[in-house]
Amino acid sequence: MTSSSPVLNLSPTQFRKKMTSGRTEPYLIEAIDDAGTPYEVVIKLRGRDYGYAQQTCELIGGQLAHRLGLSTPRVAVVDVHQDFVNLVPQQFQQAFHDSIGANFGTEFIGPGASIWPQSMKLKSSERSSAAAIFAFDVLVQNPDRRVDNPNLLVKGDAFYAIDNEQAFSPLVVPIIGGFHYPWTPEFVTNGSGFVINHVFFRQLRGHGVSVEQFENRLQGLTDDEVATMVQAVPTSWKDDKDIPTKIGEYTIATREQASSFRSVVETLLQ
Repeated sequence: MTSSSPVLNLSPTQFRKKMTSGRTEPYLIEAIDDAGTPYEVVIKLRGRDYGYAQQTCELIGGQLAHRLGLSTPRVAVVDVHQDFVNLVPQQFQQAFHDSIGANFGTEFIGPGASIWPQSMKLKSSERSSAAAIFAFDVLVQNPDRRVDNPNLLVKGDAFYAIDNEQAFSPLVVPIIGGFHYPWTPEFVTNGSGFVINHVFFRQLRGHGVSVEQFENRLQGLTDDEVATMVQAVPTSWKDDKDIPTKIGEYTIATREQASSFRSVVETLLQ
């Protein structure tokens, strides 16, 4: 998380363990970049309910979250190869063999991080950071950062947004009622129902929270930055639906309506 490069491109070198939580059954491994710099990485292998579309959404979503000022692990593309598969404990080898090629990963935050407890109460000093996470999830229409499944890690005074696989879900899976951009009245009426289950919704609502800083970061997002995020998606993840291009166009369109988007977010939190 110290380098300025938007995405780590890594080759795995050592299997560490299977993680104890996570619907996609991630693994902790060691990997190196082209310069030989080592990283600890949480890797998600392709499998049931986690394919190229979800990897694409996580890769672009993670980059976008970082550029919009959220604390989030740095994203990675991990190239699993047969020589590494041979090093994996036998009971996990098939899963890695079935995922040879490019896989999504994130830099490991390290020991001391824990899942946000359902009983955790926000401090007033934390509302600004929490509101940025809420605004981000509204922007990418992510229904999966819920009270009962926060996809949020706490380490010290910081919390980290993780698991963005359902980001941009209306662009991937058709939804009842159709697709609505998140700055429109139609979104508030017909597309925003998921926010009532957001991990921070009830704790932010009614506190007059401003997301001006988030709006400013969104307005400052350049076409070149969006293009870089889209171009980071491996060719092998792309198909005729061209999800990366759709996400890029969606992001730019939302940036152009950043003021209206902010108004929607703050209205939802009234």
